[in-house]
Amino acid sequence: MQAAGNIISAIASTPTDRLSDSAQANLNTVGLALQAVGGGLETEGQGTPFSLEYIGNALATIGVLEDLTAAVIEFPDETDTTLNIQGNLLQALGSAIAAVDETQDSTTVGQLEGFIGNVIQTIGSVIQVIGIKVQSAGSQQDQDDNEQTNEDDNQDQADGQNSQQNQVGSYMKWNQQNGSNDQNQNDQSQKEGQNLIAVGSWIQAIGAVIAAIGQQKEEMHELQLGIDE
Repeated sequence: MQAAGNIISAIASTPTDRLSDSAQANLNTVGLALQAVGGGLETEGQGTPFSLEYIGNALATIGVLEDLTAAVIEFPDETDTTLNIQGNLLQALGSAIAAVDETQDSTTVGQLEGFIGNVIQTIGSVIQVIGIKVQSAGSQQDQDDNEQTNEDDNQDQADGQNSQQNQVGSYMKWNQQNGSNDQNQNDQSQKEGQNLIAVGSWIQAIGAVIAAIGQQKEEMHELQLGIDE
């Protein structure tokens, strides 16, 4: 379930013209919900409470819940960004702790897949954090530029006199050209951020699938041996 949720979220984060923004947002919500439920069930199913694996899964689940909260509740952009960054950092930390736990398991069946899968998930989460920061920086700069443009326009209107029309016109023409360049740079930053988020999401999804395979192998082997970890 957790791996399926990661895949759905990765699909939702991938820039495409085939899905509307609302459809992608809904897909992301479904994916995050599946991850949260799957992570909660996996944490609850741990035979050894407060083991490294238990703590890692719990932290990752809390991180997913932060992302889910940002997805379903309308917060200011700054709050959304903070929640998403914190959520992905918690997921990265949780996956890293779970990877360490894999090296301490009493059984080696599925250990390699579990370790590699969790490490890959950690990398994916970190890449998403970088992408969120890049995207947020572009959005914030875009907002600042718009505010500055409005202030300049108001100032031009206040200072506009017949004797200064040519100077003002030249200034406004330069300002529009400069603003267009800034807008292109901001748009590029936002696209780069979106691409990084998509790449990180897919890396995390791949890691989740590998870790799930390892977890399944490990649980089947432990069941045969009568081990409960």
